[in-house]
Amino acid sequence: MIETPSTTKAMLMSLGLATLAATPASAAPPLQCQDFVNYAMKAQAQYYARGCPRIPSMHANREGHFQWCLKRNEGQVAAEQRAKAATLNSCLAGAASPPRPQSAQMQSTATREPVCSSYGQAGEKWRNRATAQGCNVAAIPVPRGWASYAWGANQLFSYCMGTSDAGFRGRSAQALGHKVQLEKACSQQLRRPVRL
Repeated sequence: MIETPSTTKAMLMSLGLATLAATPASAAPPLQCQDFVNYAMKAQAQYYARGCPRIPSMHANREGHFQWCLKRNEGQVAAEQRAKAATLNSCLAGAASPPRPQSAQMQSTATREPVCSSYGQAGEKWRNRATAQGCNVAAIPVPRGWASYAWGANQLFSYCMGTSDAGFRGRSAQALGHKVQLEKACSQQLRRPVRL
């Protein structure tokens, strides 16, 4: 039998691999995306261990990297991996001496990354749920210095990472407040109850 895209798709469907069969031919395959995620996580860890400046592309959001990859073609994924490598190499080249033992502030930053990543992911999930229910999250006013309800995971992560230690210690509670306040604002805007 000559293998064509339609016979390959039919074969994958018969094997119960509908997800792979539904993947567009131009999208990066899931295994390549897993390799990309593994590289991105290692690069991010090395980058921040050297004390390099915080940038959105170097983040610890494993699922975010994976979902981004699944929506790109192999060339785009390879280009992003090369960009991450160049960014990492540039940082490492600029650090002439080996890293010193972490100061208390650096240790504090390292311990906040998982919490801020979780906060960013949760905030984006709540934003998407609110938007799906018809809420215009960009129109919701927020007090000065607060995170916008329209922000995605990377913006919320950066916001969280940029807070003072006092602000950070309240981050988990504030994340719960973020959801409650968003539900309240969307309920008022839509004049019906909104639950996220």
